[in-house]
Amino acid sequence: MYKFITTGLIAAAIAGGAAVPAIAADSGEKPLVRCIDITRMSSSKVVDNQTIILKMRGGPDYKMTLAHRCPGLKMQGTWRHDAKSLAKLCEVDTIEVPVNGTSNVLDSNFTPCIIDSITEIPRGSDGKAQ
Repeated sequence: MYKFITTGLIAAAIAGGAAVPAIAADSGEKPLVRCIDITRMSSSKVVDNQTIILKMRGGPDYKMTLAHRCPGLKMQGTWRHDAKSLAKLCEVDTIEVPVNGTSNVLDSNFTPCIIDSITEIPRGSDGKAQ
């Protein structure tokens, strides 16, 4: 089963799974997250061909960085993830981006792109993501 995700909209709901706790990085930066529970994801925003912001219900939000630039990601603004992995989105998982110029993800060919890291986005004193 695939979970289709577009900018500002999650196109399919997947049930089940619990959140995986963040794992601290040695560099003193914000903790790296090995996996996130995609059932908590409310939307995503494609920043560029290598970066996606994942908006989560109940916070915190996350920045997903791909291992390499993923051609067409920014232009399409749409991606999908194979949700067979217990409703988790994890580092080293692969997302797919449609490449045929249509935003209809059901009728597209796809380019696979590997997730390099998922990091928590720091929140300001007002509680909003910075």
